Amino acid sequence: MPFRSAMRRPVAFWSILRLSGYRAALARHAVPEPHDLVVTGLTSPREINAAVTELMQRPEPPTAVLALNLGISSGVLLDRIVNRRDTAFVALDENELSAGLGISAITRDPFELGRQAAVLALERITDPTARPRTVTLPSVLVRRGSGELPPPSAVAADDGVPAVVAHEVVQPDGSGVARD
Repeated sequence: MPFRSAMRRPVAFWSILRLSGYRAALARHAVPEPHDLVVTGLTSPREINAAVTELMQRPEPPTAVLALNLGISSGVLLDRIVNRRDTAFVALDENELSAGLGISAITRDPFELGRQAAVLALERITDPTARPRTVTLPSVLVRRGSGELPPPSAVAADDGVPAVVAHEVVQPDGSGVARD
């Protein structure tokens, strides 16, 4: 079942923006887009599992995965665990799974996200004829590692299990703060 770039369902507005950002970054670095590796329109765990399985069974499977939402990120992480895959991965949004596995994540403040959603809803209730507007929140990169290798600062305890390590939070302005 080829996945290529064929969309089976309409792609949400935010996914279009994220995919555009991905493509812009590739273009900025003169990297050709691997169209046959872009999978869109995934909405269920079964679709995520089928897509990852198909990609990883190729003669030259991808060495890294980028997911455009939390649901797909979770599906990719679960696939990593079940199939013991060591493909590099950066999660979009934070969850216990990405944090526990030492995976870097691109996050936003969930409190602020909810607050802004409430403000937009109240504005719409107050004036249903007002023009729709978009609020863009800053994203933060929480650097831990990409999963294919332990984070560089990981130190194994006597039992061979990596210790809890500090991670670096990179703010939108590029500044970093060490966290534990």
